[in-house]
Amino acid sequence: MAQPELLKLEQQASCIKSKIKSTQKDLNKKEEERKKHDIKVERLQNDLSSLNERLQNLEEGQDVGGRIQLTDDQLQEYYRIKGEAGKRTSKLSNEKELLDRKQRADIEAQKYSEENLQQLRSYLMLLGRVEITGG
Repeated sequence: MAQPELLKLEQQASCIKSKIKSTQKDLNKKEEERKKHDIKVERLQNDLSSLNERLQNLEEGQDVGGRIQLTDDQLQEYYRIKGEAGKRTSKLSNEKELLDRKQRADIEAQKYSEENLQQLRSYLMLLGRVEITGG
């Protein structure tokens, strides 16, 4: 076999190997996606089964002690919302405390200013009397 033909065959073989490798990667990705999909379908089927069972219990009036039974996803969402509400409540409480302190400081400053104003008025009245009697 001539050198150019050998080189051409090696290039073709390399190209085929590359395509096989690429196709294998695609196949592996598809298998992973299928596994994830299968897990999701199974979880959804379990959720559906659980909901159907709860629905049947509710229709029969046999719900567990009147309590709502939550799925794992619903429970996670509940705790997420509860956590956010706690954070917001804490933040608002801190802001209120800060505003309350500021308001108390402003009230004290206003009292002090009013006392000073009253002292100045008294002093001006005293000066006015002194000028009237002294002048």
